[in-house]
Amino acid sequence: MIDAKQCRLQLASLLQQQIEETVKTNGFLVNIKDAIAENRLDAVSQQIDPPQVSFEKTEQLERQRQELMQSYGYTTDREGLENCIRWCDDDNGTLQTLHDQLLEALAALERSLQISNLLVNKGKQRVQRALDVLTWQPESTNTYNAAGATESSNSGKRSIATA
Repeated sequence: MIDAKQCRLQLASLLQQQIEETVKTNGFLVNIKDAIAENRLDAVSQQIDPPQVSFEKTEQLERQRQELMQSYGYTTDREGLENCIRWCDDDNGTLQTLHDQLLEALAALERSLQISNLLVNKGKQRVQRALDVLTWQPESTNTYNAAGATESSNSGKRSIATA
């Protein structure tokens, strides 16, 4: 039973650290997203250089968790973790609660990553459209008629860069 208690203590510590790192990383992404949305480039630069999160620490914690699972004879996948939690958790379900909190934090992080990805792609598209207009790429830019209405550039009209 001492092994179960020792496992519980080690796993609880690792799960708590993983939760903290995940929440910290999510906060980092939210701060960058907010700064981008408010067009505060100075704030983006402050967040990024140097980064406010350590991805190496997240990877190190995951390696430690995998090593712990293996040392107690469990696989390193999610099923192995769940089996280990069932084996060594206390009567209060402390490990299960920490595991659930980690899964929630990871889900929030995933949403933030998706939003960040959308923002980056939208920004790239905006920059590409501006470059297309400036370099007069007729197949990808809109043209404008005398009334100022947008028309397809395939109609032979001039691009905004030459209008």
